Amino acid sequence: MRTITVKGTGNVSVKPDYVKLSLSIEALDKSYERALEKANNQLKKLSDAIVSAGLQKDDLKTTSFDVEPRSKSVKKWNGNYEDVFQGYACTYGLSLSFNFDNTQLAKTIAALAQYEANPDFSIEFTVKNPAAVNEQLLIQATENAKTRAKILCQAAGCQLGQLQHIDYNWGELNLVSDIDCDAGSFRQVCCDAIPQITPDDIHVSDTVTFIWEIL
Repeated sequence: MRTITVKGTGNVSVKPDYVKLSLSIEALDKSYERALEKANNQLKKLSDAIVSAGLQKDDLKTTSFDVEPRSKSVKKWNGNYEDVFQGYACTYGLSLSFNFDNTQLAKTIAALAQYEANPDFSIEFTVKNPAAVNEQLLIQATENAKTRAKILCQAAGCQLGQLQHIDYNWGELNLVSDIDCDAGSFRQVCCDAIPQITPDDIHVSDTVTFIWEIL
């Protein structure tokens, strides 16, 4: 059986409609229990802060949790260094996601800026439904491959037969805008004004390989 192998490409551009904030809070104490208690109190206050910004408590998700002993290298009188126990560091990694809206984003950052623990955070602009983007890419790639295969067969004086095989690598798409968004700048301006952020469109591409019988 004669076959033809064709690779199809899909290209999609989408506007970001979703915001993801990655946050971390940390508490340090020489007592394990007090370090955990301090971190939990910070988490409670952070949750209250985002609710005051108009979001739901359940919008804040825990992505990681860790408690580890923390030491500091200290120089002794004889010139040698030794590790001195500083306490237990209790750290929460958190994620906060919501529909993209400049006003809501400004209110959220303002609430974080006024929050006493001043958590570290980063901002990503993405899409709420990545599955729909992936589906659109695959449809485009399939149509592109079939068109190419028909053109090649017509030029070669043969006909396209039954589809024999599809080869596709189910990798995760990088659906994040390339905008450089500095969280520190947001802290400075969001309390007094609403920054008008227009993230770049997200451009993604994907390929699928098809094998058809040729007649």
